[in-house]
Formats: sequence, C-alpha cells, structure tokens
Amino acid sequence: MSAVDLVPFFGLVARRLDRRRAGRIPDLLEREHDAAMRVLEACQVLDRVPDTTAARTVDEEAARLLLSLRGWERLSGPPVRMAERLDRCVYTDMAEILDRERVPTVIKRATMRLLHHVNDRVGSYEQWTRMLGDALGSLAEAHVHDLAAGTGGFATYLARHPPVGRRLELTSSDLDPGYVAIGAERARRAGLEIHFEERNALSLRDARDVDLFVCTQATHHLGPGAVVRMIHQAIHVAPRGLLIIDLYRALSAVIGTTALIAVLAPFPPIVIDGMISVRRGWLPCELELLARIAGAKHIRTRSIGPVHCALHARA
Repeated sequence: MSAVDLVPFFGLVARRLDRRRAGRIPDLLEREHDAAMRVLEACQVLDRVPDTTAARTVDEEAARLLLSLRGWERLSGPPVRMAERLDRCVYTDMAEILDRERVPTVIKRATMRLLHHVNDRVGSYEQWTRMLGDALGSLAEAHVHDLAAGTGGFATYLARHPPVGRRLELTSSDLDPGYVAIGAERARRAGLEIHFEERNALSLRDARDVDLFVCTQATHHLGPGAVVRMIHQAIHVAPRGLLIIDLYRALSAVIGTTALIAVLAPFPPIVIDGMISVRRGWLPCELELLARIAGAKHIRTRSIGPVHCALHARA
C-alpha cells in the first residue's frame, strides 16, 4: 500500500477523533463550569474596557480547556489512542511565513495573490459562498463583513458571484493597512462595490449594521483566547453571528494541500505556508468548544470538502 492510498484513511481517522471529542464537550463544560464562566465574564469586561487581566484570563483558560479536550483520549481504546497520537504529530504552532516580521513585504503580497488564485481555481470560494448563503438564513439583503481578509479575495469573489437570490453589501477588513490598500485599489479598478477598512478582528463593537461576520482561512493564525474573543464580539454585534471557515487539521489535508499548491502555485513560500497552515488548523469540535465558552447558543459545525471545516455561531 502506497502513501497515496493511505490519504483517505488518515482523513477518516481525523473525523473519528473529532466525533469522539465532540461527544465529550458537554461533560467537559460541566466539569469546568467555573472556568467557562470566568471566560465569559472576562469577555464581558473586555466589551466595556481594555483590561489586561481579563484578556489574560480568556487566553489562559481557553487554551487550558482546549488542551483538556485534546488530551482526553489517553485513557480510551487503541483506535482512538492511535488517532490522538497522529493528531499530536500533525499539530504545530510554528509561525507561518506570512506572520514573520523579517519576511519582505513583496514576498507576503505575492503569497497572498497566489493564495487567492488557488482558492479560486480549486472552487473554495464557491463552496464558501454556499455556506454563507446558509448562514444568512432567509435574508434576501444583508451586510456581510469579512474579517482578517488580507487583500479581500473572498469579498471580491462575492461581489462578482453573490449567493443566488441575495443582494449583499460587502465590507472587507484587515489589520494590515498595506493589504487593505491593495484590496481597495483592485476593487476600484474592477468597478466593484466593496468597502475596505483597517480593523482588528478582536475589535468589532463599533461595526455598524452588520448582519453576518465571516472569517475565512484566517482563524488558524489566532490563539484559542483570541478566537473566543472574536466569536463573543461578533455574535453580539451581528444578528446572524459569525461564520468561520478554516482548515481541517488532518494528515490527509496536509498531504493533499501541499501537493495541490505545489502544482497550482509552485512558489516555495506558499507551499511551505500551506503545509504549516493545515497543521495549525482546527477540528470542528475545537471550534465548537470555543464558541460555547464564548457564549454562543446556536452552533453548527461541519466539514467542507477534504481540507476545510466551518463553524456558524449565533447568540
């Protein structure tokens, strides 16, 4: 049996592990009720004022609860122990090239352009658009705000290909003013109506008239506490909450993503980042846990294709 023959098997292993962990979330939250309440109370403090103690509480408790969820398989049967060991080998917190300060801006921007090219070629944007349509529910008109969006590739796609029967007002934001400027200029040249703004994805309270926040292929750049803070703010600002679409952490996804990017965009930084990104990715159960301690009441997680997973969270 070749390594290629094992790829689907590794994907099934990751999904089995996800289902097992998801089933244990209620017990974990019951056992850690006080810690979950501390996280929620700290988030509520941060809604009002910047507070380093509250931010540290969210970061530390969210990381600890996530680690607890990931570690429960140590006493389970052999198949789950194997899945847990494999997940430990896949996971990394290594910084991506795009996140390293010493990498020249020209390399980062070229990598971002190629990433948009790959997402378009493999149909990722089309899949995400269908997910966005589901998250909007019955809304025929909606303001969608894309967070941590880089140069706005997904918003650009939505401006050209909105979900069938929908009329969208689009905002694309990122913390990097260079990315925001590039996206705004491209949209202007293409005649697309997209509002671009510089914004921290953890500072959403002043966002106006947003129906749904989305965050695509960016959440793996954030720590557990930052994800909790983003979810908490988003679900209390936007009636339709937050749709997160990110990479599914599995050995099959690492192999498949690395090979696909090497073919479609053979540029070393994006090939390396693609491999690291999947290893930094999430299992759906982990996003569900973070959404629950962020205060979300309506939560839906699912896998999308072979390499992505999604969370839709609402208050």
